[in-house]
Amino acid sequence: MVIGGVAGIEYGTLKNAVRAIAAISMLSWGIYFVSHLTLLGWFLGPLISLIITLALFMTFFRLDVQEAMTTLWALNILMWLAKNLFFVVIFVALTRGGNRDRDPDDGPRMQNQGNFDGNDGGNFGQTRSTFRF
Repeated sequence: MVIGGVAGIEYGTLKNAVRAIAAISMLSWGIYFVSHLTLLGWFLGPLISLIITLALFMTFFRLDVQEAMTTLWALNILMWLAKNLFFVVIFVALTRGGNRDRDPDDGPRMQNQGNFDGNDGGNFGQTRSTFRF
């Protein structure tokens, strides 16, 4: 909707726009995947899905062909960016987060300072804890 707002395309209220875009996306992806399971193949499936998606965008939002194409390109670019960002986050989390071969004494820990044998010079067993890196 932000890209459409910049391009001067009006989609209506946020609730109706999200609902219509979700319905159109589900239908177009369903046609796309079912076409790959049937004899339509890799060429006719995406073409049929594109034509139906354009028709639905033009019908639901009362857009002309140029506005519908702008919307579809913007949605495809945003979906590509979101998918790649997701994979980058997962990759970084898997490569940096799980260093299990680390020595337990390497990390931050609490270090107690004091005498625990009762002969602490009148502090009555009180200790001072510091956080050591």
